[in-house]
Amino acid sequence: MRDFPNYAAVRIVHLRADLDHAPISSSFDNPPHPAIGDIATIVDRTPDGAGYLVEKVRRDGRTDWLVLFAEDELELLSDAI
Repeated sequence: MRDFPNYAAVRIVHLRADLDHAPISSSFDNPPHPAIGDIATIVDRTPDGAGYLVEKVRRDGRTDWLVLFAEDELELLSDAI
């Protein structure tokens, strides 16, 4: 089991079919969904420790999506952004 730190950059490497990847929050009325290859930031770990809350933000500061992911869907890119 990996332990990704908060605010670490991650790449989406897999989208599990058994999980709902609909955005929890977004700056847009019709938000984009996560895609393999997206780079985003770990915001927090779920209370049960089984997953991560991950946010993808545009350069202008608007949030594309905030989504829960399992750790096997993520690849660590760095310890901090």
